[in-house]
Amino acid sequence: MIGIAINFGISYDELSLANPEVNPNFLSVGAQLVIPLPTETVDGDSPPETAVPEVLPLETGQALCYPVRSGGLWCYWLVSNSLPQPAENIAGVMRLYNNQGEEIASQPATSLLNLLPPGKSMPLAAYFPPPVGQWSSAQGQLLSAVEANQAETRYLSAELYNLSSEPISDDRLSFQISGRLGLPLPAAADGSPAELTYAWVMATAYDADGAVVGLRRWEAPQEQLGPEISFSFQVYSLGKPIETVELLTESRTNLP
Repeated sequence: MIGIAINFGISYDELSLANPEVNPNFLSVGAQLVIPLPTETVDGDSPPETAVPEVLPLETGQALCYPVRSGGLWCYWLVSNSLPQPAENIAGVMRLYNNQGEEIASQPATSLLNLLPPGKSMPLAAYFPPPVGQWSSAQGQLLSAVEANQAETRYLSAELYNLSSEPISDDRLSFQISGRLGLPLPAAADGSPAELTYAWVMATAYDADGAVVGLRRWEAPQEQLGPEISFSFQVYSLGKPIETVELLTESRTNLP
């Protein structure tokens, strides 16, 4: 969405606020966006060309890649927000290098959530389809991470309770995650409760060394959207046995 904003001479925040229901990380072909008019200056002239937003200085970990049965490669790259403000529109690129340090492939690295609150971490994920080629190392680069303005009004603060996270088998390569999601729905202008547009729960699996080995996002079915939602899903390891699973949630309403 940053590229679209630049093309129309508006800021990313203006475009994001005009399209609150759109996930900037997963724009599909044919998706329709509302493009606000550029703000004019006092003398009526058009504003100067919009600059590319500065990438927030989020902390990043080591890129970790795991071969899969298809012959492809999944790579995870942990991003942490140590800033006092939430960040959103986090995306990057993952590059593979050979033994000579030459780049042999690259793929977009995307997040499963739009928002990363202060003090929280989530992986970016990139998939390399087969054939991958002879690679020896991987490196990620952040291309987008902006301050989430008015995040408290655009996203809901959810409460997780009755949580259960248990290994499915003795090898601890898969975990069953379940619980309930409590969402305080604000009131619309007419006093009626706002309607949820989506509710997500993302699970990140870590091994005993703290490396990301699995990632999955659960999406509430449309018929279950409400102030209380039960969820149950599984997360799998692509590497070593799972030691811990951390959950993040994200939800929004139809209110602007």
